[in-house]
Parts: sequence; structure tokens; C-alpha cells
Amino acid sequence: MFKDRTWTQWKAAAGLAPAPADPDLGVLRAAVARACQASAPGYLQHISGLSRSGLGLLGEDHAAANMLYSLLWGEKGETRGFATMQAAFQRLEQNPSILADLREVSQYQMGVTQCAGQKPYPLPLELHGNYTNNEIQAAFGRDTFNESTQRGVGVLHFPEKKAYALLITLNKSDKDFSATTLYKDYPINVNLLHWESQSGTTQQSSTGQNLIAHAARGYSIYLFVRLNRTNGPLTAPFQFLGRGSQVSYSGERPISMVWHLDHPMPAELLEANRVGG
Repeated sequence: MFKDRTWTQWKAAAGLAPAPADPDLGVLRAAVARACQASAPGYLQHISGLSRSGLGLLGEDHAAANMLYSLLWGEKGETRGFATMQAAFQRLEQNPSILADLREVSQYQMGVTQCAGQKPYPLPLELHGNYTNNEIQAAFGRDTFNESTQRGVGVLHFPEKKAYALLITLNKSDKDFSATTLYKDYPINVNLLHWESQSGTTQQSSTGQNLIAHAARGYSIYLFVRLNRTNGPLTAPFQFLGRGSQVSYSGERPISMVWHLDHPMPAELLEANRVGG
């Protein structure tokens, strides 16, 4: 719905509001669409409170501020013409209809979300909340304002945090995935998830050992899952399932692994995958 028009533009087309004249309407339209897929109540509060919330987070939680910057602008600051993240948030004040749309959309999402808002880890991520690739990388400390993020990669390594984020798409199609990336990823039950590593990963490789022996090596493995690559015309976000512990592994290129989740996945995710599969 919001891929081609913002909420205010739709209202203007229906004669319910004046046409918006925001200078950054073309770029920030995508931010309104991304906000429609957010589900973590704390994060939605930050979106609703923009631009003040973004400026406030700069001095409190830089990673959380970086997440909001990614949701809004989608590209690094240099690409968008910003010297600082503060300037990026201040620029929002020149886009009143976008701010109004973000407030209305986020408040609606707060009223319908089933995410409880738990934050069991030292990350600005809420258990079972939905997040984009860029937001996930920002949450783990990758500087999305100054650097381009990794795209199209299902295994994100954050060595400074001794952590991996596994980005998993359950329903794969030949159109969206090559023959070498049609991994067998699926929930076994609400506590267990079967996953396959990237196709070139061997057990003795650095990545293989970090995943297999993650507990002994002090690594944390965080799992993010989505049913499909797209959600209508939009790229689908990933649902944060929390941390996993290795239960079993076999083979290589890829390595097949079973992860036990710290927290049970939502039953509706398990059921939706059964229906979809």
C-alpha cells in the first residue's frame, strides 16, 4: 500500500488531506512502508516519537539510534548527503507529513502487535519483534550511518561482539534463491530449528568451528526468521527468535545443524510454516 504513496498521499488522493510538500517525500516514503512491518513495542515508541527520540538516543544508545537512522534513510549518511546522524534526524522536521505518517502507523502497530517487548539480551532488540537486515546489523553495532551493510548474506559475523546473526528464510523459491542457496531450514517444534550453513562452509573452517563449538569459544548465535523473502511488494523483515544453542550437527558444504532456542518460537510461526510447506 505504501510502496508508491505515503499514508498522507493516499488521504490527499481521497480528498481527506492536502497534498504533502515534504522535500524528502521520495526517499522517506519507504520509511513509512518499513514502519508498517515493525512490531516491537519499544521500537515502535521510538518511531512514534521521532525526531526527538532519535536525537535522544544518540547520547544513550548509539546502536538503537543507528537502527532508526537505517529505517528512515536506508543508505549510509554520505549517500544521503548527511555529515552527522544528528543532521539526519533534524532533517525530519522539514518533513511534517512523514513525521505524522510515522506517528500514525506506529501507534496503529502498537495496538495490534503480539510482541510483548521483552529484551532478554544486551542488544536493542525485542524478542519476537520484526527487523530489517539493516536494523539487525545496526543493533549489533555495525555503523550503518558511515558504512554500507552486507546484503543478501544469511550469516552475519560480528567478531567484536563474538556473535553471529543467522538470517533465515523458511519458504524458498527458485526465483529468489539459487540452487546452492536452497537450504533446508525449518522448525522442528517451537523449541528446535533445523538450519544449514552456507554451501561452502566446512566443519574445520573458522566459521564452522565458531558455530559448532560456539559455547566453548564464547560465541553467541542469534536467530532471525521470516516465512518468505517478500511481503507483497516489500522485502519482508525477520522475526527475532533470540539465541540458540547447538544440539547436533552433521555433514559439511553445507553443515546441517539443529538449534535449541532460549525462548520458544511463536506457535503461529510454526503453524504458518507447516501450512506454507
